[in-house]
Amino acid sequence: MKRNWRKAISTMIVGAALLTGAVLTAAAPANAATPTVFDLNGIFSDGGSARPAITNVNDILTVNMSSQHRPTATGVVLATDRIIVSFPDDTTYTAILQAPGTIRWSNGSVWTKTKPVPNLIGMSPGQANTAINAAGFTIGLIGTFPDPSCQFLRVVGRQNPGPGAPAIPGSPVGYSTGVRVGNCQVP
Repeated sequence: MKRNWRKAISTMIVGAALLTGAVLTAAAPANAATPTVFDLNGIFSDGGSARPAITNVNDILTVNMSSQHRPTATGVVLATDRIIVSFPDDTTYTAILQAPGTIRWSNGSVWTKTKPVPNLIGMSPGQANTAINAAGFTIGLIGTFPDPSCQFLRVVGRQNPGPGAPAIPGSPVGYSTGVRVGNCQVP
């Protein structure tokens, strides 16, 4: 039997208030939202293969768990540094938010907010290193690959993780530049 989503959210808010000892007052205007320690909107990593995506609209949280073939979870922002989320295939957990992008769940798990990896394709190694560092990542393995097209001679032609992939800040980003193979024509 399907439950009304508004009733479910209201029940979670009341439950959260009881858990935290908060006093419920009349609802705030629709455009009012609690400023959180960091922006909750984005893709997170649990340190493994999971990539849950959180959307926060006016303190109502939606957690897309499809990367783990799990149903979408819902929750609310309780305070600037606290949230509560109900996972339909598990239970309800509270969490503490810590800057710059960490969620510490009441079950002991930790999620870290990811950032998109910059596109390094076509950059010189110096430009690529600068872009990696500026985006908050570290320089990973650097190598070469045979480039029979001569399209990527001395510039980045491959990278890992790929452009736009979600990665944890501080993690390594590697790349390879092309080397001449055969008699290709260099433009």
